[in-house]
Amino acid sequence: MPYSLDEAAKIDGCGYFRTFFTVMLPITRPLWMTMSILAFQSIWNDYLNPLIFLTTESKFVLSLGMGSFFGGFAGVATTQYNYYMATNLLYMLPPLLLFFLAQRYFMQGLSALGTTASR
Repeated sequence: MPYSLDEAAKIDGCGYFRTFFTVMLPITRPLWMTMSILAFQSIWNDYLNPLIFLTTESKFVLSLGMGSFFGGFAGVATTQYNYYMATNLLYMLPPLLLFFLAQRYFMQGLSALGTTASR
């Protein structure tokens, strides 16, 4: 963020809060959206923490429930692929919808971070 924007807002008579909400926040919106999408995906894909902290199957999150469709050890054919694929579709819909709804901000945020993202 160039400091000249902050100085220009002070010269125009903006206080600290107005400078933040009318100048700085709109400029950093793509970065906030990018961080929010990446944080949501990392929390959504977390498998180990719910596995450690949740003890009853009625409180399992979707990722742990998907693991219950694979049963037995090697040689035991109890895997229920039809339930697994249906649950996998439900599991990938929220991150996919979030990405498509915020794709413009996500790509702007990645390009502002200096990474090579296609437009």
